[in-house]
Amino acid sequence: MSKQTSKQNQAQDSETQTKDKTATTKPAVESKDKSKSAPKNTPDKSKPAKSEHAKPKSVSGLAILSGVHFVITLILAAVVGWFVYNGKLKLDSQQQSISQQQQQVSSIKTIQDQVARQVEQQLQANTLQQNTELTSLKETIAAFLKQNQHTRRDWLIAESEYLVKLANHRLILANDLTTAIQALQAADNRLREVGNPRLIPLREALTGDIEKLKSLPDIDYVGISLKLNALEKQVDSLPLGIPDPKTASIQKAEKQSAKKVDGWQQLPGAIWNDLMNLFRIRHHDAAIQPLLSPEQRFYLTQNLKLQIEQARLALLNNHPQIFKDRLTQAQKWINQYFDNKHDLTRSVSQSIKQLAQTNITVKLPDISQSLKKLRLLNPSLKTTNAKSNTTSTLTTPPANKE
Repeated sequence: MSKQTSKQNQAQDSETQTKDKTATTKPAVESKDKSKSAPKNTPDKSKPAKSEHAKPKSVSGLAILSGVHFVITLILAAVVGWFVYNGKLKLDSQQQSISQQQQQVSSIKTIQDQVARQVEQQLQANTLQQNTELTSLKETIAAFLKQNQHTRRDWLIAESEYLVKLANHRLILANDLTTAIQALQAADNRLREVGNPRLIPLREALTGDIEKLKSLPDIDYVGISLKLNALEKQVDSLPLGIPDPKTASIQKAEKQSAKKVDGWQQLPGAIWNDLMNLFRIRHHDAAIQPLLSPEQRFYLTQNLKLQIEQARLALLNNHPQIFKDRLTQAQKWINQYFDNKHDLTRSVSQSIKQLAQTNITVKLPDISQSLKKLRLLNPSLKTTNAKSNTTSTLTTPPANKE
């Protein structure tokens, strides 16, 4: 019986081993090891049922463990593969973004190079245009200055003609030698600045006129006129020979100013003057004139002023005889009607006498010849300047208008 059970066990073992080999190799090896080690743990003959049920349980547990291990390995492999795949995707996306950025940078750099080239070309074109415009502007200014040079000459000739006219007017109308000489000298300076040889005869005539005027006696007409004006203002203050209310008030004011004593040293002199003025003795060799009324005094002073004013007008109009007659008449009236012992009367009378003896007669030369020559030369000079202006305009190169 024991031989039959052992055979049965061996048959079962062989069947399980064949099943395990078909399923997996690893469990088959483990089952062989266990079958070899099984005789060591063979139970007693009295307990054959426990050994028959224990061997299938151990084989199934190993299969489960191997399956779990395989599943875990697959899961780990899937996770690792997923991470690797995800990292590769990220790396590809980063490389793609980097390549895009590099392309953008290269495109931006290309655009910048194009813009820089365009700006440089534009700057070169602008610089060339500005240089061309500046050259044309310089040429235009040079031509303008060349044309205006002749225009300035025309102005100088016109100014000299005006100055010669002014000299003739001042000499003929106002007898003003100083202004006439200065005007002729200014005209000569203008003609010298023109620098035209055709003006040499005209300058020679102007020089001759200037020397003629310088040889004349320099009469101060303005000074004489101012003196006459000052004498005319002093007429109202002249005291009459026969005292009238106004003359008395003038003398009283003078006495009061004389009576003022500043110190005891002047007191004896003031007392002596008062004593001498108590009694007056007057000697009248001529006929006694009646006392003038205020209206008569007014007309007398106004007529005297009129005589002095007429003398001043005769001076300005170069009428020496009228000038002398009016001053002589004024001096006669002063000596006849006013107090000749008064200091103001003596001063006015002496000044009028000196002015009446002044020689205001001057034979003025004719300086109109230089003006006539200037008028004759002026049209021909203008024609010459116009021709030179036309020639300079034609020879001037046109401005570049590129």
